[in-house]
Amino acid sequence: MDDFLKDDSLELLEARLEDLRQAVEKTYAVGDKIAGRFVVERAIGRGNLGRVYQVTETAGGGPFAVKTLYPRFSDKPEVAARLGEAAEHLRSARHPNLAAMLETGSADGLLYVKMPLLKGRTLASALRVTMPRARAGGIPVKQTAQIVESIAKASEGAGYRFPHLNLLPRNMFVSPSGLVLSDAGLMHSVLPALTKDDLLVMDGREYLAPELFADHAGGAPADVYSLGKLLYQLVTLKHPPSHVEDVRVVGDYPESMADLILHAVEENPSRRYANAGALAEGFREVMAGALAPSPRAGLHVVKPETPPPPEPPAPVEPDVDIDWAGEDETPGEPETDDMEAAREEAIALSEPEVEAAPEPEPEPEPPSPSPSPSPSPNRWRLKSRRKRCSRNRKRNPNTNRNPNRKRSLWKSPRIGWISRNPNALTIF
Repeated sequence: MDDFLKDDSLELLEARLEDLRQAVEKTYAVGDKIAGRFVVERAIGRGNLGRVYQVTETAGGGPFAVKTLYPRFSDKPEVAARLGEAAEHLRSARHPNLAAMLETGSADGLLYVKMPLLKGRTLASALRVTMPRARAGGIPVKQTAQIVESIAKASEGAGYRFPHLNLLPRNMFVSPSGLVLSDAGLMHSVLPALTKDDLLVMDGREYLAPELFADHAGGAPADVYSLGKLLYQLVTLKHPPSHVEDVRVVGDYPESMADLILHAVEENPSRRYANAGALAEGFREVMAGALAPSPRAGLHVVKPETPPPPEPPAPVEPDVDIDWAGEDETPGEPETDDMEAAREEAIALSEPEVEAAPEPEPEPEPPSPSPSPSPSPNRWRLKSRRKRCSRNRKRNPNTNRNPNRKRSLWKSPRIGWISRNPNALTIF
């Protein structure tokens, strides 16, 4: 491919195309005068909107730069009106990061703009030298921050009412104090005369916002898009593609820088940062260790959502073995038929053989307390029988027992031998 580009036939073809352009549009050679007062010293080059010449004035002074717009833009009255309005505003702004429009006019059917002559190399040429050397460690953060801050200050100085809309690396000149933007206000002035074909043949269209191609309209978010593409190039050391989907940073940049760039290059203008100043503020926050701020949300930092603390486990009641041997305990469930039969049999066996003792008055039943946890059926059954035996001994203290029976035990035909000791219940 390189051999093809160096072929003499291609150079001849380009020269022929240049001759055809000069035949269609007015051009100036060295020594020619523009508007009768600007003497051309050399032709600097041509861009997306017109040609640039280095000139001096016949009355003395200079050198200056004069840019003549292409005929397709110069023959539109609205372009001339917008160009004059932008020039008046930029002359009053006088910002160090802006190359102001010193004068506007028309000569030979072409609109022209007089600007300061910027010396030095452009950012595009500087990146061609710097990027290959920075493959290992990336571009220093200090230089990237200076570029972002310079563009943000220039945009703020020009006023967001007059966006640049043509933020290309070749329109930025490197100076000791930062970058100086040229062509400020020009794209905004020719916007009504732009067609889709004009945009498709422009150099550096990958930096231009998509809304310029869709409806030929652009505001401050369009500059955010261009600055986001430039920031992508500085951080990844790659030329920006038409659609940015993945950002892999190279160098001393946090991973959240990728989110900042993706917010800046959104296709929808309403989803980008409001202006270049907001993007620069987000850049500072990211470099300070925060996450990328959310666009159009007052530049609040989106903190990671902290999950709520886990709820403490429900308290588990200890499995306490409750002592049911107390004398004052009352059952929590009614007695069964077996219990009642055993109680009646125990009373019958405890009656005297000769004469019966008078039956005492029944004791009033104590009030039923609140129900308590019921124990196992077998354990409760033994406890109830023991309490009934204890009550029978209290009722008949002088009862004559059968001498053939054991004094400490009595026998139930259904249950067996039962201990009379109230503190111990044994079944044989």
